Amino acid sequence: MAAKSRSKTKRGENSSLPSKGLGGSQLWTLWQKYKLATVENLSQNINSKFTALSRSVCSQIAADAARFSRLNDADEAVYAHLVELMGVYRHVISQAENYPFESPTVRALIGGLCEVLNSRLREFEEARQGDTASNPITAEKKAIIDSAQASASGLIDRQRRGFVTGLRDEDSQEWDESFDMILRADFYDMYTSYREGLRFCLARMDDLHGRKVARHCTELIEREWEELGNIIKVQVLALENAIAAHEAENPYAMTEDVQVTAISVILDSLREAYQQTGPIIQNLQKMLNEPPKKPMPARPFEEFEHTLLASLDNSVPKAPERKQFFAALDAETMTLLDNIAVDYKQAAYRLQRIISAEVLLADEVAGVFSKALQSLPNLSENSDDTSVEHDILLGIHETIDIKISGLKESTQNFNRQGMDILKDFSAEAIQIPDGERQSVLEGVRNAWLENPPAKETEVPAFFKNCQAGEAFQPGRERMEKQVNLYTEILDKSSLRFKKEVLLYEICTFEEILTHSVSRLRDSARLVVLVAVSMLDDTFRALEVILKKNNIAVIRPDIREIFNAKEHEVLVAEKQEGFEKGEIIKVVTAGYRTAEQVILRANVIAAR
Repeated sequence: MAAKSRSKTKRGENSSLPSKGLGGSQLWTLWQKYKLATVENLSQNINSKFTALSRSVCSQIAADAARFSRLNDADEAVYAHLVELMGVYRHVISQAENYPFESPTVRALIGGLCEVLNSRLREFEEARQGDTASNPITAEKKAIIDSAQASASGLIDRQRRGFVTGLRDEDSQEWDESFDMILRADFYDMYTSYREGLRFCLARMDDLHGRKVARHCTELIEREWEELGNIIKVQVLALENAIAAHEAENPYAMTEDVQVTAISVILDSLREAYQQTGPIIQNLQKMLNEPPKKPMPARPFEEFEHTLLASLDNSVPKAPERKQFFAALDAETMTLLDNIAVDYKQAAYRLQRIISAEVLLADEVAGVFSKALQSLPNLSENSDDTSVEHDILLGIHETIDIKISGLKESTQNFNRQGMDILKDFSAEAIQIPDGERQSVLEGVRNAWLENPPAKETEVPAFFKNCQAGEAFQPGRERMEKQVNLYTEILDKSSLRFKKEVLLYEICTFEEILTHSVSRLRDSARLVVLVAVSMLDDTFRALEVILKKNNIAVIRPDIREIFNAKEHEVLVAEKQEGFEKGEIIKVVTAGYRTAEQVILRANVIAAR
């Protein structure tokens, strides 16, 4: 039979697999044995077996349509109650016709009541068009199920014709899987057809207002209930008053007055019908207002498959070599899946480098600050110095010391958080979901059956093509998705660390140069001037480190036009010689990578 006509293998088969393949040579040997052992008479009983399968699928659609419908048989009960209600109407009319009412008022009221009931009877009889033997709602639901069953039967019949065509195709290979295996492969298509048929049935059956007969009967019973309510409120009340008046006019009449009794029977019948109709409508509305079940109710595939298998006989023997070959093929496939896991682990090293790069950069920045701290004059030797210069240098010394401590602590926190993220990443690398694994196994099986290697030397090329093809695509995409997800997480964490820790410390150091060190530049003391030069060198060293790490400084020129993307205005002021929007002064530099601006430069601009 043509293997290309088969598109699926049975879900979940051979889930227990060896971790390593057996090798191309042994796989090829098992393949040859499997081909030779293939059952020759695959075509026997195809029609009868597919007929049995079709019958089983259709039976499950019908059973589950009734089983999972929100309405169950509530819609059919509406029609049944309408029939009972019409019987009550006939009984009331018959009661009215059998008693001669003496009071003209009573006769008029009874006549009006009967006229209303007769009109309701006529409308009901016209609606069911003379068919009194069956429930039209039941027939309507059966038509819905019949339509779904016909569609499912059509699909199964096309599968049957595909079997026959494949077996008779002279250009096809002369072998294939055992008949039972092929049937199981098609079970999932049949299951899809069953679910679609069930979905169609439930959508149509539960859409009461979209069904002509059911909608009409529902509207009719609601009108009947409303009409009965009006009758009880108006005409029944009038009859009760008329009876009371009659009794008042005939005080000596017998207690069991025939006219009173007849009217009481009529009124009791109508009240009882009204009371019975209300709960039916309420129950129906409650069912209609219930939300659909999610996911869509359906029997699981395993139960569906078991029912299909039970409908077949076991007249076609299985090839024992099949299991051996597919176990070997799956083992080779699992070896290829191990390679995806290896690639995933290698990605962890790339993620590690993201964290390491930031930690190394932070260490370099902290090292520059440490060197500056060591190079500042030893202020403790001049503890008696009360000059402003001494106080400024002492403050700078303390600030740099705080920066070093803060950098070390923030770097440790960043590194610890990064390691936690990597642990989560590595833990997921171990897991290959069962569904994904089965999809790969099925894909490789189908690829082999559709276009098997022509000779043993082509086996390695076959697996190479599989690994690069659709069968392994879910695994590759899953790995890429996870790597990209964690890369994005670490990139964001890295960017936040740069902005909120590293560059923040550098920017605040530049502010020290701008606001504090600038007051020392005209000092007459050599030790102070040496400290100023050293602090300037420190800032230049920091910028060199940033440049080495691909972080560019944004330092606009004076009179450069303000750019909101790279500049942030701290103060806008009028100044002679400057046009509106021109930069008057740079307070602190900004920083950017090739891709984005991390911090904007703080400037004073003209307004």
